[in-house]
Amino acid sequence: MDRQMTTHRPQGKGPHLVVSACLLAFGFLTVLPAPQASAQVAVRRQLSETQFDSWVFQGNVNGKTADKAIEQRLELQLDYLNAMSPLSDDQKAIMRLAGEGDIKRFMRKVRYGRQVLKTIDASDNQAVSQAYQLARPLAQQFEKGLFGETSLFHKAFLANLSEEQSSAVQHAIEDQERADARAINHMLLAMVRRDVPMTQDQYGKLTNLLDEAVPRCPSKSNYALYYVGYFFSRVPDESLEAIFEGDELAAVKKHAKRYQGYKNMLVSQGLMKDDE
Repeated sequence: MDRQMTTHRPQGKGPHLVVSACLLAFGFLTVLPAPQASAQVAVRRQLSETQFDSWVFQGNVNGKTADKAIEQRLELQLDYLNAMSPLSDDQKAIMRLAGEGDIKRFMRKVRYGRQVLKTIDASDNQAVSQAYQLARPLAQQFEKGLFGETSLFHKAFLANLSEEQSSAVQHAIEDQERADARAINHMLLAMVRRDVPMTQDQYGKLTNLLDEAVPRCPSKSNYALYYVGYFFSRVPDESLEAIFEGDELAAVKKHAKRYQGYKNMLVSQGLMKDDE
C-alpha cells in the first residue's frame, strides 16, 4: 500500500502522505481513541476485611485482635467453672486445649469469609448479600459463645469431670441461669412500672406471670430484653385482666404490644425458631 501511495502521489504533497502512512503503519495514530475506550472500563470497588469483621463481631471485638479477645473469654469460662467446682491443673489443661481448638475452627471460618469478601465488587449487591450470609451464623455463634453444647470445650468438660464435680457445676449453672432470667424480667418490669403505677401486690403477680410465660433465654445475649418482651407481648389478655383493670390494664397491654414486631430479629439471632 505504501509503495502504491508513493508511486501515484500528487505533486507537492508527497512528503505529507509518506509521513502519514508511516505513522499509521507504526500505530501512532491509534492512540487517539484510547481515552474513550478507557472511559468505558468500570472501576471495581473492593470491600475490606474489616467489613466482614464488623458483621461477625458487631463492634464488640476488634477484628485484628479477635483471637486474643476470644482466648480471654476461654480463660473466663475456665475461671467460671473452677469457681463452681475446683478443677485440677490437668482438667484445666485438657479443657483449654479443646477450647483453643474451638477458637481455631471459628477463626478459620472468619478468615475464609474475609478472603471471599475481598474478591467481591462492592456494587454487586447479590454477591455482597451472599458474603453476609457467611458472616451471619458466625455472628450468632460469637454472640452465644464459642464454648456451648456443641463445642470441643463442652465435650472435654463433660468427659473430664467427676460425677460429683459434674453435679455441682450443673446445679450452679441452673441457679445462675434462673438468676439471669429473673434479672432480665425485672429489668422489663421496671420499664413497665415507669409507665404504669402499680401496687406491690400487682408487681409481684406480674413478676410471677412473666416468670411462667417466658421460656429461659437460650444464651446470655444482648437481645435478651427483646426476647423477654416478645413473650410478654404474647401473655393472654385474661391473665393481665386478673391483675389490672381500666386505664392500668390498657397501659400494660400497650407496653406489651411494643415488642410484638421483634420476632424476626430474634429468629435471625438464633434465640428462637421461626415456628415458635
